[in-house]
Amino acid sequence: MKKLISLVSGISVVALLAACGGGGDDGLATATPSTTTTTPATTTTTGAAAKYVGTWVGCFPNGTNASTRETLVLTQQGPDSLSTASTETSFAAASCGGAAGTTKTSSDTAALAGTKTIGTDTVDKVIVTQKDRPPQKQVLLVKGTAPAMLFVGKGLADGGTVDAEGYPTTLDSLGFSKQ
Repeated sequence: MKKLISLVSGISVVALLAACGGGGDDGLATATPSTTTTTPATTTTTGAAAKYVGTWVGCFPNGTNASTRETLVLTQQGPDSLSTASTETSFAAASCGGAAGTTKTSSDTAALAGTKTIGTDTVDKVIVTQKDRPPQKQVLLVKGTAPAMLFVGKGLADGGTVDAEGYPTTLDSLGFSKQ
């Protein structure tokens, strides 16, 4: 099953500054302790995007007896934005069992763009931007806590329908489990 959300690039910016001094005029080397300052990466953990941060894994049917395991790593970039990294591995057997076949990876960004209701659930509307592809509209929903499950919209490519704005109107019944 093709998932419209594919995967994350990392976000860490750590600055390492080193200062070192030494020497005097007496010709004797005098050791001066070096100083290292590290600026930790800024990780936003608030806002609407925070609930999606983490590693999510799902196994999806792909044809009659084949399957695909998709691993999503979602990293928060801001209160309403994520970067994603996806790894899809194919299997000739159902339930992602047996020998692994081909693997493909991708990365993109996702910007939350408000909410809408599907059935009794309030879902986040998301605009996914992938390299070399036009932006795609998608919906996301996290349910439960142990384990939390991530559900995505069932778009046109998956046999679903979209609303007047172009967002899916149903959720895929198969989801990703938070690791």
